[in-house]
Amino acid sequence: MANVYGVNIPFPDLSPTVNRLGEEVVKKREERKIFLEFLETRLSGRSISEEIYGLAKEMALSLGTPEVSRQEVVEAVIREYKRQKNFSGFSAYDQMVFALIEKMNGQRDLIEGIRRGKTSFLDVPRFPGLRKKAEVLLEGKIAGDLKPKDIGLYLIYKNYASLLRDYARDLFFVINQGGREKAVEFLQLMHALRKTQTSEPIIYQELRGLAFDAFVKKSVVELVHIKSLRFTYPGGRNLRVLKDTVCVKQDGLPGETRVYPSEAVIFQRLRAFEKIFRDSGISTQMTVIVSDSDLDYCFPEGQDLVPPADVLASRIAAKEYVKFLQEHHGNEARIRLLSEYLSEGGIHEEFDRVFDEVLEDESKGGDIHVKPKVLEMRVSEQFEHYQKMFGSYSRFLARFTATRQIANLLALSVVFNSFPNKPLLVIDSRGFENELIGGYDPGSVIKFFTKLKDPVVIGNGKIERR
Repeated sequence: MANVYGVNIPFPDLSPTVNRLGEEVVKKREERKIFLEFLETRLSGRSISEEIYGLAKEMALSLGTPEVSRQEVVEAVIREYKRQKNFSGFSAYDQMVFALIEKMNGQRDLIEGIRRGKTSFLDVPRFPGLRKKAEVLLEGKIAGDLKPKDIGLYLIYKNYASLLRDYARDLFFVINQGGREKAVEFLQLMHALRKTQTSEPIIYQELRGLAFDAFVKKSVVELVHIKSLRFTYPGGRNLRVLKDTVCVKQDGLPGETRVYPSEAVIFQRLRAFEKIFRDSGISTQMTVIVSDSDLDYCFPEGQDLVPPADVLASRIAAKEYVKFLQEHHGNEARIRLLSEYLSEGGIHEEFDRVFDEVLEDESKGGDIHVKPKVLEMRVSEQFEHYQKMFGSYSRFLARFTATRQIANLLALSVVFNSFPNKPLLVIDSRGFENELIGGYDPGSVIKFFTKLKDPVVIGNGKIERR
């Protein structure tokens, strides 16, 4: 990395070794043996340890180096230097400090005596001061010469160590629950889930508990996906709900083209997610619920955004869309419109009661079921999104729509409570809205965020984030 007074100061290799970090996070020998067996398992030509390191690199790229201070990296470098011992028991850090003292102060005899063990630090009154001066110089030089590449490497190392600690907690959990004999297989299941997640589950311990019960007790995992209708806006003046999953290219506002990607990929990804459990011998049941309520919330009676005839036609198209999904994916999942699911399950009145209760809270600015800040963020998002879509849009309608969409999201806890086992919701992450889904009774569902849908591409390649 640097050269100070002729002393070479290389940046240490922070690339983690499985055995060393395994020893750091798992202290007991028998548990460490299980942990290393898991890490050394090879999947698709790579060991799980290598796959975890790949996840750590992805995390580093997504977070970026500003998440790490230079001082934190300097301290990590020094810890690594101190960890590297030679045959005499001195660390690489000691050796560099000794070399600097010798070069700066001509203390060759003193340092040689210390190196050979003939002279003790305590026997040299001046040595503490000399050493301190050398350490300050060394640490300052390390800090000054850090490059973005060095900081990025440390961030990967830090993420890797953090992930290993997460897996170690999974190991301790399964052992404490009496699953020592199947610990490696359980860790492999949790690793497969981690590889596909895009945001941390709201409560990770609940996901782990569900996986353990399914893995050891052979309980059925109820998988649920809440799906939106495929809204499109021809010419920025009309409304059209697509009746199938094919890719569609359509003109929006003047000069604007929108490409709505195929939604068949959503079902491919749902099947791949379901396969993670089935490969571990776990039975699953998939339910896809298509939310048709947005038609009423976004385009209520009296609105002038789109022709009323378009709204009526869209209600018919919504049913045809679900029929298409049932015909093409009905053997993979139970598929229903939300309104049908509520009616068939006899839970429509309870859903409406919760919905109205949340809406009442929102009409007063929120605080009981919805934080005022979250409410206003959602209203602003709705306003900005539809203003871009139509060219003109009222804040009043944005609030009407946003408050009802939030109430609908919270009231989904009624749907989740209708399942025989607490369901696992599989859905794309929606940022601050993640906690709103089923939020009236947060204990009604376990949430897993993964990539299912591809974004709408607008005009010159811009991506619609919502």
